[in-house]
Amino acid sequence: MKLKRSIRAAGFFAAAGLLLLSVAEASSAGIQLSESAVKGRFGEAFDTTGKRADWTAAHAEKALPAYKALPLTVELWCKIYDNAQFNILIAEEPKESATHWSLYGAMERGVLGAFVPGYTPSDIRGTTNLADGKWHYVAMVLEEKSVTLFVDGKQETKQAIVRKPGRSVVPGSLLVGETIMGGGKINCDGAIDEVRISNCVRKIDGVPAAPFVADAQTVGLWSFDVKAGAQEFADESANHNPMQVVSSGPSMSVTDRVGFNPGPAPFDSVAQEIRLRKGAAPIPAQQPSYSLDGEWQMATIEGDVAEERINGPWEHFMKAEVPGSVHTALYQDGVIPFPYLGRNQLTTKDWSFKTYYLKKTFPRPPKGQDKTLVFDGVCNKCTIYFNGANLGKHEGMFTSFTYPIADMLQDENTLVVKLDPSVSRWETTVVFNNSWGWHYSMFPPLGIWQPVSIRGEPAVKMESPFIAARDAKGGVMDLATKITGAESGWTGKLVGVIAPDNFKGETYSFEQGVESKTCSKTVHLRFVVPNPKLWWPVDMGDPNLYKLRLAFVPAGGGRPDVHDITFGIRTVKMAPVDGRPDSDLLDWTFVINGKPMFVKGAGWCTDDAMMDFTHARYDHFLTLAAAEHLQMLRAWGSGMVETEDFYDLCDRKGIMVMQEWPTAWNSHNRQPLDLLTETVRQGTLRQRNHPSLVIRTGGE
Repeated sequence: MKLKRSIRAAGFFAAAGLLLLSVAEASSAGIQLSESAVKGRFGEAFDTTGKRADWTAAHAEKALPAYKALPLTVELWCKIYDNAQFNILIAEEPKESATHWSLYGAMERGVLGAFVPGYTPSDIRGTTNLADGKWHYVAMVLEEKSVTLFVDGKQETKQAIVRKPGRSVVPGSLLVGETIMGGGKINCDGAIDEVRISNCVRKIDGVPAAPFVADAQTVGLWSFDVKAGAQEFADESANHNPMQVVSSGPSMSVTDRVGFNPGPAPFDSVAQEIRLRKGAAPIPAQQPSYSLDGEWQMATIEGDVAEERINGPWEHFMKAEVPGSVHTALYQDGVIPFPYLGRNQLTTKDWSFKTYYLKKTFPRPPKGQDKTLVFDGVCNKCTIYFNGANLGKHEGMFTSFTYPIADMLQDENTLVVKLDPSVSRWETTVVFNNSWGWHYSMFPPLGIWQPVSIRGEPAVKMESPFIAARDAKGGVMDLATKITGAESGWTGKLVGVIAPDNFKGETYSFEQGVESKTCSKTVHLRFVVPNPKLWWPVDMGDPNLYKLRLAFVPAGGGRPDVHDITFGIRTVKMAPVDGRPDSDLLDWTFVINGKPMFVKGAGWCTDDAMMDFTHARYDHFLTLAAAEHLQMLRAWGSGMVETEDFYDLCDRKGIMVMQEWPTAWNSHNRQPLDLLTETVRQGTLRQRNHPSLVIRTGGE
């Protein structure tokens, strides 16, 4: 079995303590001891593997001095399946206690061992391998000056011992199938039958042919035969000290989830079940936006001359590509040397702490693309000016922001973005932070790093539609979206077309009428995709993808709202290691489409300090990752809340993603909470349809 240590992550997880069920608690929990029963050497035995029930060990109801008063003879039957770890058969008190004793199967060799930390030597071992899946009769005679071990009626070893002075007694229960040490525990991969403890030196000269019987020297006897309706294992000695099961769950994942007390999820509501029709349905195309990407003007100035930069012509400027970074523009204009050569970063760094202005002039956009100015990402603090008017300020690299500008548009328009200098300490804002000199770069990022556009607005709007598999193999899908329109209410129809994206197959569609008497309404639909082609990670199958075009068409006319969503049919579950819930461990086995997998992965750092996040660059590195059979990349908290290009490529290559939020070393305690909160909110909504996203974690 495995040594289990409590896992603690400051600010995110707290280790759960060992849960011991009393008789009343066991009854209320509905414990059925028969679930842990297997065929024993005589009658039934206690299964300590945890594969049949949510417990792996049992403890005596009372801690009795008789279990540590010498001499003692401890006898039991055991069956051990694996010697990859230590297998604890029986233990008195925690391992730190001066009066602790335990019997175990040793790691690797599988031999019988006795551990008596209050004596020297403290670890005594036999010679016979117990980890062969067969029943063995083992015994220990513990006296004040010696330990004798027996396997199958034959003496294995006798070791003289000397008591250590000054050790303390740590109170605790007698445990079968487990020992406690340092806040963690070691269990047993096997089964245990017929435990007898005696306050004498018993003669061990053969293998018992019948179950143990209690006599005047017996201080504990547990057969582990299950009695009808019993909630504990009876003690047939005069002490009548029953064994009660030790719950191995719930896991830390369950405890953490309950403690977090999350609000309702999008699919917690009652779903309206609909049927898909074979074939496409008439559906409007997604309306284009007016792109402001491409060549801009950029200037850096000293002092406050904002009025000149906002309203007047620029005599001196350099060209800058958007999306991009100020450092790329500076390099391409010959102002700075190539930052990645030699020690050039030392001089590049100073250019991160200047004020920059970027300007774009453009004609009036076409009708339908003239309502809302959209910034998908600016690094990091900026002020936006449009036709001389101050639209507002923004901070936060990973959040988009918008401004209504329909009434401000002219035949010729000027958009100016003032970029503030980078902050001196990254933990005072929200940005990828491995460019402040502690990692592989020392010039903080700065620039309009994501697209800028002007879009139209639909009459009724869908907010971040979400599609996910409820039953992947059955093709059962949930689709939810919040729809918002006029305050007085609205009506229309929701139209969806589902077609294969990267494989050949059938197209399906649906039309569903929707009406609301108020401003907004959340719609939750459930349907079945026939003959689903599942999305699989690298080396487990093909990363099959579907394309959903979803449109809300308002009744009586008006611009429809159309979303194109690429999705995969797959489920993700986190399960306990070896299927055994443990209160000291997180569920850390990834189960994809019902299939547990051992994940091969690597860390994924920020791709480029100069913010060259092009599709081609991502494709190059992710193609190499898939070719190396990497199944998961950890997008770490010191790096990026990754882009749509990154996730689209991971979807198509079958690379799973562990996405962290942009925090590191408890920086969430110092970063602006409102910026972090908005980063998490937007990132969750933007990324959640990607099948490659399988887990989120708190940060670095």
